[in-house]
Amino acid sequence: MFLCYWSRVEGLERFPVIGITEFYPQALYGAEPSVEQLCEYMKWASTLGFKSIELTAITREHFYSLFHVTKNIKALRESYRSSGLELAAFEAYFCGAMTVDPRSKEALLRDFKNAIGVASDLETRLVYMLSWAPPEWDLSFYGKTYGTAPPTQVKVRSGFSWESAWNRYCETAGTMAELAEESGIKMGIEIRPFEIVSNSDGMLALIKASDSDNLGLVLDTGHLFFQREVLPISVQKLGKKIFHVHLNDNDGLRNFHWPPGKGSIDWKAFLMALKNIDYSGFLMLDITGEYRRAEEITSDAQMGRDFIRKVLVEIRSP
Repeated sequence: MFLCYWSRVEGLERFPVIGITEFYPQALYGAEPSVEQLCEYMKWASTLGFKSIELTAITREHFYSLFHVTKNIKALRESYRSSGLELAAFEAYFCGAMTVDPRSKEALLRDFKNAIGVASDLETRLVYMLSWAPPEWDLSFYGKTYGTAPPTQVKVRSGFSWESAWNRYCETAGTMAELAEESGIKMGIEIRPFEIVSNSDGMLALIKASDSDNLGLVLDTGHLFFQREVLPISVQKLGKKIFHVHLNDNDGLRNFHWPPGKGSIDWKAFLMALKNIDYSGFLMLDITGEYRRAEEITSDAQMGRDFIRKVLVEIRSP
C-alpha cells in the first residue's frame, strides 16, 4: 500500500495534502536539471506546504550521469528528507520510447533494471513511464504549450500490424512489471492520448494481457479528460489498478495541463470517486505552461493546491 498524507484542518477529521511533480525545475532549467536544482525544487515544494514530490529522468544520458551515481542519490535523499518530503515516484521517462520499439528490448530491460535500483535507493515504491506511440506512427504536434502531447495528426505507415505491436507491448510490459516486483517496486504507466494505450479500457486490456498484478495506472486527469472519458467512471473501471494520480485541468479541446479549477473537469465528482474506491495513493499536482519566472510557477501551484484542498474539504464534510 502507498502512504497517503492526511492532516487535521478546520474541524474536519482528515483530508489529503497535495504533492507536486517535477515541473518546477524543468520549466526553469530545462529537461535535465542538476542535483542542486532538484534540491532547490524540493525546498520550494516544502515551503509551499506540499508533502510529496517526484523525480524524473528524461533522457538516458541524464539518468546515468545524475541518478545512477551513488553520491547524487544520497544528496537527493537527504534533501527531500530534510525538507519534510516523501518521494512519491520515480519517472523513468527515457524508457517510454523503447517499450514500443522491438529493436530496443535488450537495452530497455537493462536500463529498466537500473531504474528499479535507483527507485529503490531513493526509497520510493513506484517507478513509472509514459505510454508511447509505435515507431511506425508519424506524429505531428501543435507546439510548446504542452510538450509532445497530444499530436494534431497521426499517420500510420503501410505495413504496420496492430496485433503484432500490441502483443509485443503487452509481453514487454509484463516482463518489466515482474522485474519491478522482484525488488518490491510497483510499475505504473501514464497513459496519454494518441498512443498505444490511451484510455481506461486500453489500460485494463494491457493489465489483463500482461498477466501481472504489479502493473497499474498513473491516472492523469487531463489526459483522460481530453480523451472524452467520464472521470468518475474511469475511476470505477480501474479501481485498485490506479497506483498514482496526477491532477491537472483543461477545456476538453486541447490537452493543456492547467491548474485544477481553471478548466472544465468536475473535480468534486472525480475526487468523490477516488474516495469511494478507498484510493490510498498520492495526489500530485502536475501542471505545465510557458513559464518564464519562478513567480509564475508558484502562483499556478498555489492556485491548484488551494482549489483541490477546497474541494477535498467539501467532500469530507458530513
